[in-house]
Amino acid sequence: MVSNFEPGESVEIVGSALVGQLSVKKNLAQALVVSAATLGTIIAWRQPQKLFVALTDRRLVFLTGNLATGKATSKVALALPRTALSTVGTRTKRVMLVIPILVVDLAVKGSDQGMRLQFPAAVRAEGAELASALPRDATP
Repeated sequence: MVSNFEPGESVEIVGSALVGQLSVKKNLAQALVVSAATLGTIIAWRQPQKLFVALTDRRLVFLTGNLATGKATSKVALALPRTALSTVGTRTKRVMLVIPILVVDLAVKGSDQGMRLQFPAAVRAEGAELASALPRDATP
């Protein structure tokens, strides 16, 4: 995993999150198209993907995980410059009415789509640290 980082780049926060797109309109449009094409027999909905997240002093790096071991691999799924990111909002959501998770919405400069990170209970503190480490953006 060390080879994925630039010389002198320091990792500040590490955790895991479900990572998805913030555009509900696009997800809904894709679901409706698939449903109409299959006469309602199949309804598609894009699911967030579980990735490992590392916030460095330069970037936000998303690493894939090994399904067998549950640990991060060295494969970078996505890396975004830290200067292009801002926090749009945070909130707590409950899964199965009991388990609290932290939802962090991010805006990406130069993109019309944002990102939604969902941090499970075990790494909620890391999610809150990540959200507070990025600048706050008032416009979604």
